[in-house]
Amino acid sequence: DVRKKKIKDCIGCYHCKDNTACSIKDDMVEVYEEINKSALIIFASPVYWWGVTGIMKVLIDRLYLYYSDLNKPYIEGKKAIIISPMDMNSDIYKIKILLDFYKIIFDNLKMTLVDTCLFGNVNEKGAIQKNTEYLNQIDRLGKTLSDRLM
Repeated sequence: DVRKKKIKDCIGCYHCKDNTACSIKDDMVEVYEEINKSALIIFASPVYWWGVTGIMKVLIDRLYLYYSDLNKPYIEGKKAIIISPMDMNSDIYKIKILLDFYKIIFDNLKMTLVDTCLFGNVNEKGAIQKNTEYLNQIDRLGKTLSDRLM
């Protein structure tokens, strides 16, 4: 759970372009270790103003480590899943900015998006559990995870 980690903002020093580690020593070191040994990464974030939360943006900025040729092999080919609840309708027009944001990241890191779960009009705890369509999406996601990890 990234919310419980102490992850500092990227400072744009480009240390990672010529090194296999980030110059910032914080809890992101543990996140890098988990990413390196994972086959699939789940990007789960509520949607705030048609984008990810500040916490998720800091994490994504720190993924710049993997953009260098030295580090790209550690993330290249990994699978990605997006899970995003939002307090608005989840039609594609309104959230295209969010999906394009992720697409650019995944394309640059040579990751493959294997599934997306968008939950619109979710503004109270337990709202997803009351929606049959959302429960079906979660079931499909479980099958995707099972298929991709076997």
